[in-house]
Amino acid sequence: MYPLAQIERADGSRADWSADRVRQATRNAPAHVKRAIDRERQRHGEAPLWNVERRSEPNRSHHVVIVGACCPGRSSPVTAATDGLHIPEEIAPTAFDHTLRCIKARATEVVLEAGHGGDTLASTADGTLSFMRGTGTGLMMVARVKSSRMNAEMLAYAMAGKMGLSVSMVPRRMEVVKRNGRSLRLIHEVELKGVAALWRAGDHGKACYPAARAYAAFEHDKASVRRVMRRAGIEANTAMLKAGWCD
Repeated sequence: MYPLAQIERADGSRADWSADRVRQATRNAPAHVKRAIDRERQRHGEAPLWNVERRSEPNRSHHVVIVGACCPGRSSPVTAATDGLHIPEEIAPTAFDHTLRCIKARATEVVLEAGHGGDTLASTADGTLSFMRGTGTGLMMVARVKSSRMNAEMLAYAMAGKMGLSVSMVPRRMEVVKRNGRSLRLIHEVELKGVAALWRAGDHGKACYPAARAYAAFEHDKASVRRVMRRAGIEANTAMLKAGWCD
């Protein structure tokens, strides 16, 4: 036990301990013990020995970076109100160019939601949500989300790369073509309304695009952020290659 109790006797008188002796006896004591010794010395008008300050919390971020491809490759069969056909669809990498120009000009707002119609996690209006597109990946999303807005289950799915993404959009220009004898809906231009994060199939449903997955890392862990960005880009590129957009 640390000799803190020996600094003051039961009758209130102080033991004749020199500062060096106290420092030597308590050199391996925890920080809270050293602070207690300093408070006791200062109460008797003596200089503190340690001046141990309360350490601040570690450099922990309260934000999570979520990265993912919104709709890469080919979707599962979906029914469109315009043609009534239940067929797979593909979205051209350039289909979102108009929406991206509108976002840049602050003429429209796109949000990331926790499920379709759920709480807003990030938005282009405040800069917490951004998009980029490439021929090899299609539309990519990067969101900076407060960890307090994500429940534990959602965070776990995102960290494991098991969270899906689903886009809310209005097609502006599309056509139905034949690929290997099967009908396919090609979308050449869309108006992007929002992106939904899906992690519980029973409540949120499944993403129409199987390769539309999101990955997450805490913002302060730069190496992990770079790793999830690479992983999301590689998977999106693989889906685009299979669909034939990168030939």
